[in-house]
Amino acid sequence: TRGLMYRESLAEKTGMLFIFDSSSILTFWMKHMKFPLDIIYVDENMEIVTIMRNAPPCSEEPCPVYRPASPARYVLEINGGEAEKLGIKEGDKVEINYDV
Repeated sequence: TRGLMYRESLAEKTGMLFIFDSSSILTFWMKHMKFPLDIIYVDENMEIVTIMRNAPPCSEEPCPVYRPASPARYVLEINGGEAEKLGIKEGDKVEINYDV
């Protein structure tokens, strides 16, 4: 539930990947965030199903909740506006590289 909360920034072309055991309608919020994010929802077939672009930090309670149009198994959070800069769009296929 903590994700990127309380961070001051995020380096370009980096993000946080959330991996869930199964697909569902996953909800995310921007509580305690200090910068906007693109929230990218990916289904079990590794296809982007929804992108919440430039989700702003929550400024008042209750915080808005963001959810995909269809079930997702993975969620990638990147800097707000970066999906557009990189040409990432709904329907794109995602490849996860585990070489760390």
